[in-house]
Amino acid sequence: GLYQSGDRLILFEDLVNQGASLEEAYGGIKEAGLLCRHCFCIVDYEMEEAKKRMDHLNLTLLSLTDFSALIFQAIQLKLIDEEGAK
Repeated sequence: GLYQSGDRLILFEDLVNQGASLEEAYGGIKEAGLLCRHCFCIVDYEMEEAKKRMDHLNLTLLSLTDFSALIFQAIQLKLIDEEGAK
């Protein structure tokens, strides 16, 4: 799209696991002179590596759901048991 150096944007991602693809995209954003502070995703797998990357990049990650909520619902629906949740 059309943009100018200094424009702000929000990153969107489907799933955030380790955060490597976000880090790569963020590199391109910075290289283009754009500013980004937030990333929205559908599912955050709540992995420690992704949290570290987001902190390092100074990005706030916001998700529609996360792995804990998915596990909770799977237990409630009896798709898995407590042992399967580990």
